[in-house]
Amino acid sequence: MSQLEDEISDVLNKAIRGLGKTSSEVARAAGIDEVGLIALLGGSMDEVVISKLAAVLNLDPAALLGLPSYQP
Repeated sequence: MSQLEDEISDVLNKAIRGLGKTSSEVARAAGIDEVGLIALLGGSMDEVVISKLAAVLNLDPAALLGLPSYQP
């Protein structure tokens, strides 16, 4: 069965685009290196990086971290 819900990387990409920012700008604002952001957008899970990005992107870190276990 195909997945209909967004994954963390989908949510982050949409938030970045919605703010009209580049990944470099967001990484710099979050105090992380762009390699860490690229890894996260590629599917890596890093709670610290997710929390830092959530703050910059005005997202709820707990909700983002709960996405992998979310069952509709």
